[in-house]
Amino acid sequence: MRNLAPILVLLASGMVFMAMPKDKPKLAPDLIRMIEAAKPGHTAEVIVQFTEGPGEAELTKVEALGGKQVRLFASIRAGVYSMPLANVQKLAADPSVVRIAPNRHVSARKPAGAGSDLIEGDKE
Repeated sequence: MRNLAPILVLLASGMVFMAMPKDKPKLAPDLIRMIEAAKPGHTAEVIVQFTEGPGEAELTKVEALGGKQVRLFASIRAGVYSMPLANVQKLAADPSVVRIAPNRHVSARKPAGAGSDLIEGDKE
C-alpha cells in the first residue's frame, strides 16, 4: 500500500495538468474589467502582441476595428494601439494575436528617505 501512494499522487497530478486549459487567455484580466466597465465609444491604449510582425497586415486589422498605431515594439512583436474598447475582443479573436493588455503607464519614484543620507553627507 505504501508504494501505491506515490503512484496515485503522480497519476492525479497528471490528470490535473491534462485538464488545464491549453491556451493562455489572450486578454489580461484588468483589460477585461476595463471592457466591462467601459461606456459606449470609450477608447484606450492597448498593447497587442502578435505571432508575427507587427507589420502592415496587423496594422490593417487594428485600423479596421477603429484603432490607431501609437508605438511599435518590433523586438517583442507588439505595438501600442489606441482603439475602442468595444472592439478589443474582436481583435483578440484573430489567430495572429497572442496577447492584449492595457498600456499601463508607469513611472519611477524615489522612495521616501532614499538618498537623504547621501545628500547630507555631501554637505560635510
